[in-house]
Amino acid sequence: MKKHILILPIALVLTLVLLTFAGCEDDKPGTTPLQTVNVDIYETVNYGAKYLFLHFETDLKTYPVTYSIRNGLKTNGNNFEINLPDIQKDKYGDQNILKGAATADVGLGTLANGVYNLTIKVAQNINTGTLTVGDSLMVLDFPSPQALTVNHDTVRRIPYGTVWGYISFSNAANDAIATAVLDSLTGIGALPANYPAGYYGYFSVDDTGAFTQNVPAEVEYHKPIFRYYNGAVAPLNQLLSFYHTEYHNKIDIVVYWFYPSGAKSGAIIPQRPGDGLHEELLFFKSNN
Repeated sequence: MKKHILILPIALVLTLVLLTFAGCEDDKPGTTPLQTVNVDIYETVNYGAKYLFLHFETDLKTYPVTYSIRNGLKTNGNNFEINLPDIQKDKYGDQNILKGAATADVGLGTLANGVYNLTIKVAQNINTGTLTVGDSLMVLDFPSPQALTVNHDTVRRIPYGTVWGYISFSNAANDAIATAVLDSLTGIGALPANYPAGYYGYFSVDDTGAFTQNVPAEVEYHKPIFRYYNGAVAPLNQLLSFYHTEYHNKIDIVVYWFYPSGAKSGAIIPQRPGDGLHEELLFFKSNN
């Protein structure tokens, strides 16, 4: 059984993303017109500071998944101007690859609390609105959007110390092992989280406190992980390594953690539809 452990430092990943965007300008196999897009706001953690970015997807899902939305960003104080002129093709487009949305991630940086003016140009459609950043909320407001849909206008900010993910297994008999993982998390001080209801970008909490997240459709059984942990990195790594080593053919553990700020700054960022930016990702995955 092949195992995958992926650890991606943020500096490397952001560099690769920037090079990808730059490459779109220098090497153009061609473009295709951009019609309508939707947008979501996400945050990562960059060396102790929360970093915000916008994730764009085309509404059409018929493009080769290697296609991207060409994009440019201009900033001037509290003003951001994003240009999405068209869709960048690539040399793989005529091959038999998966189809889906064309995407783009546009980083806004580490923003202080306040109101920011945001202009998003989709092809020839100009949208003017605001991004309001607070301690606990981020709000996108576009009064009269054209060719642009805001999927979630209000996004709650993920507190430092949040741990989330899931334990998956293909045999119901391994439920007890998954339960043992949860008990072990409690043992190191990763206690069940109790957060206000709302959408947090990578997961949601309803009015009853129930936690939901996107889990791959191929997962047969799983137990969710939704905890708060502000302890040291080593105990969590040791716990995951133990179960990865001892039960690699029985369970998979996918865990994401917003580290507390300071010496342990960093983030563990989930995959999401569109598969955008990643930072340090503890991703223990087997193919059982």
